Amino acid sequence: MAGLLLGTGLAVLRQRLGTSLTTTAQLAAHTGVQVLGAVPVDADAAQRPTGENATGRSPWAESFRHLRTNLRFARIGERPGAVVVTSPLPGEGKTATATALALSLAASGTSTCLVDADLRRPGVATRFGLVQDAGLTTALIGQAEPADLDQRAPGGLAVPAGGPLPPNPGSRTPRGGRGGRPHRRGGRAPVSAPRVLFVRAGNLYRSPLAERLLAARLPTARLPTARIGSAGTHARPGPRMDPETRRVLAERGGDDTGFTSRQLTPELVGGADLVLGTERAHRDTAVRLRPGALHRAFTLREFVRLATGTPPGAEDEIEDPHGAGEEMLRDCAERLDALAAEVARVLGGPGPTASPAGLTTPATWASC
Repeated sequence: MAGLLLGTGLAVLRQRLGTSLTTTAQLAAHTGVQVLGAVPVDADAAQRPTGENATGRSPWAESFRHLRTNLRFARIGERPGAVVVTSPLPGEGKTATATALALSLAASGTSTCLVDADLRRPGVATRFGLVQDAGLTTALIGQAEPADLDQRAPGGLAVPAGGPLPPNPGSRTPRGGRGGRPHRRGGRAPVSAPRVLFVRAGNLYRSPLAERLLAARLPTARLPTARIGSAGTHARPGPRMDPETRRVLAERGGDDTGFTSRQLTPELVGGADLVLGTERAHRDTAVRLRPGALHRAFTLREFVRLATGTPPGAEDEIEDPHGAGEEMLRDCAERLDALAAEVARVLGGPGPTASPAGLTTPATWASC
């Protein structure tokens, strides 16, 4: 009997002295704030596709639809214009929660913008496969307008990424008059003399191949002043095109006359109407050098996919043929040639035929 009384007393004492809130009713009573929803713990949520988490039939997805509905009716006639998702500690699900809620809102037809304001461990860009190196911090330090930093995620969701990580996130505050809400960008004006810049690491293999093949395929009658060039993120200025690359280019009717490699610079990126990398890392480096180029920088395959309305594939990159032999280089050139033909069609309509004999002399871009 003494043991029973002691156990009961300890249980009552623990309940009286406990500071944990274990139910939504306790949370509402303690804070005086209405609880709009509860999201169940789902250890598999991070492993499922992002869109499925928000629009699927799991209890996790259903909880966000319930939260979305409650947000709409929390204050009739006074819908919240901004929702902040935060937590006391890292790793508690801020990114997953904000992403799922934003996708759920977008799926219901609500115009939604998801801003990654985590300046220590940003994760929204990675979750959607977007460019991290231009975003909120870029706008805060005045390097670009907020409207130029929106990226598009599935479901029509607008996503300004976190941007480059600052050395001291707590000190980042808006400067000058560049603050404001991100909003949808207007369309770009047509370019009658497009300047296209291909980006690679060494500027000796893929980027010069793409440069000269595109220049050869552009319809000169329609775009007589188009300028095509290339540069390398780690290029040594001056060397000519690799000898094997020159031979493969010649086999496809291209011409390497006047080509020398050059280092990628902010001026080159800023002067281009279209920046095309063969890998995401090259695209991201160009954006890092000139954040304002975010909406005109793509991987080559990504640009063709978006321009032709092709559904996303497994890969938006072109593997490096360096050191893999001449056959691999020829295979790479064939794929670059097909992509160049699509870019030429997008920029200026139908170009020369696919036959190497139909290729014309390149119009190269010497400088920006």
